[in-house]
Amino acid sequence: QYDIPFCGELVKEWGPALAVSDLSKIDRKQKELEEEYTKIIADNKILTKAGIRDYAAFKQKDEEFFDKDELTEEEKKIRKEINRLGLDDKAGTKLCMEIQVLNQIKDNKGIAYGVSEKDVQNYESEDMTEIVKKARSNIITRDYVSLLPQGMFFILQRDMTAMAMLLLICFAVLLVPYQVRERLRFVQPLYASTAVGRKIFPMQFWSVVGSCVLVGLVQFGVYLFIFVEKGLAVFWKCPCWDSVVNLLWCDGISFGTYMSLYMVLVFIFTLAAVAIFYLAARVATNYISGIAIAIPLCGGSCVLSYLLFHGLFLIRNTDRMPFKEIPWIGGWLIIAGVILWWRFWRDRRRDI
Repeated sequence: QYDIPFCGELVKEWGPALAVSDLSKIDRKQKELEEEYTKIIADNKILTKAGIRDYAAFKQKDEEFFDKDELTEEEKKIRKEINRLGLDDKAGTKLCMEIQVLNQIKDNKGIAYGVSEKDVQNYESEDMTEIVKKARSNIITRDYVSLLPQGMFFILQRDMTAMAMLLLICFAVLLVPYQVRERLRFVQPLYASTAVGRKIFPMQFWSVVGSCVLVGLVQFGVYLFIFVEKGLAVFWKCPCWDSVVNLLWCDGISFGTYMSLYMVLVFIFTLAAVAIFYLAARVATNYISGIAIAIPLCGGSCVLSYLLFHGLFLIRNTDRMPFKEIPWIGGWLIIAGVILWWRFWRDRRRDI
């Protein structure tokens, strides 16, 4: 509730990225926040009595207590008050989190100030892939730092895994009952009795796919509306990577592009599952068997989607390749295509 809104304020004030030559803005902003925090400390009698009258002394005493194993009663009282201001006091916690964000920007992006070749070599180890070694050998090429908070990737991962599961459930509900109803009305034997009738089978499937596409687009539209309403659209223009070069085709893309591509990947993954649901629905003899088939298939697809799209927030670690899901989704599409081809081939070959 504090760090991401504060990063949004920084983006509005400074833009999606901050040039290395302008990094002094972070120090000035931090000084302003520390002065505000000093005012809060000055109103605290326990801390002022202990000689803690500004943020620097506050931080120094906090670190000192962290390293000590045993504290006196007076020190415990002071530490309790420090923790209260940093964790429980609304104004103090907000300022503390905002200062922490600025420190994190400086720490994580400190490499953008420039590092020596020796420092770069210290990052390397034998178990790294060649592309990671190349990325880290070029780690000082950025001339800016992105103001995109890491939490935005975590939010995207949580939302995309949930969206995939929601779409899979909706698609199963759209498709399975319809096919069961066709069987219960004995319409399928009529289709199979003539060459013209057998052409209806693929038409049915593609009409269901069209319905799923419409439902999916509506759900993604609602999601984007909520995303914008929460004020998170301010991060769309922020670069995904700051000082770390990944040497891949997606290097330098914005968070909005990254997010859009993953939405497309989730959509493709869920639509491919429709072919599997269709095959299962065609063999279901009634609604009970349709449900019995749909639940494990849908559950298995949901688990697969979670495993596939889990970890989108780790892309800033150079040992994880962004968009590594693409080849897996390609394999998933091939499986769905083979299933669909076999089903259509069988429908064309059989008769009454």
